[in-house]
Amino acid sequence: VFGRFQIEGSRFDTAGRIPPIRDAVGVVGFHGNDVDISLSSGTVYMPSGRTVAASNGTLTVKAANRPPVVGALDIDVDGDASAVAELASYEPINAMRHVGILPEDLSGSVTGHVKADIPLQSGVDSSKLDWLVSLDYTGMSLAKPFEGQVVTDADGSITVDPEKAVISAKALLNGIPAELDLIEPLRDEGPARSRKVALVLDDKIRAAAMPGLKPLLAGTVKVAIDKNGSGDQNVSADLTNARLDIPW
Repeated sequence: VFGRFQIEGSRFDTAGRIPPIRDAVGVVGFHGNDVDISLSSGTVYMPSGRTVAASNGTLTVKAANRPPVVGALDIDVDGDASAVAELASYEPINAMRHVGILPEDLSGSVTGHVKADIPLQSGVDSSKLDWLVSLDYTGMSLAKPFEGQVVTDADGSITVDPEKAVISAKALLNGIPAELDLIEPLRDEGPARSRKVALVLDDKIRAAAMPGLKPLLAGTVKVAIDKNGSGDQNVSADLTNARLDIPW
């Protein structure tokens, strides 16, 4: 038995606590016990009232007659940072719990991609499900300090999978231009924690933040801070584009 149906203005339920996709446009196809759903467009309405645009989505279920029944979800998302973060916080993905940032703490715009194994029956061990959330953001700011630092106007990416969260960004860190590369392990077998931060200090920024250096330095200095999982921290300064005046 096989068939193919065009759908429009439909509701598309996934699984877990993930809100359904509404106003969905796509195609449902089946061949025996295999089901393929493709989504051209739709909107996810969160309980908070936030919305996320969904597109280019697929949900594939193979051998739906044999448990455990798990579908492979693959979908693009687009919306405000708070809305996309809320969507990514629902089970069975719940990626945001690992990052430690609440949706309401975020502002800015996000586009991205979500891949996830979606259990379509009860009793499936969620710890064995695979998923990947890859998001690109622009103009993102955090309402609360992150690891003691105020982060604003960030452009970059965050990738979260069951083992790790990887963040790469150019942002203002306490008002200072910075380049951030962070790795956060999510499991014991994950990679080591890493914090790499490069501060870009020109004359204007140093005059405001470090006025005592004005007689000694001119030009742009890049200060690199590298902190590993054991707590060791290395600090280095690149003076290639700066002039150092030693008063003697």
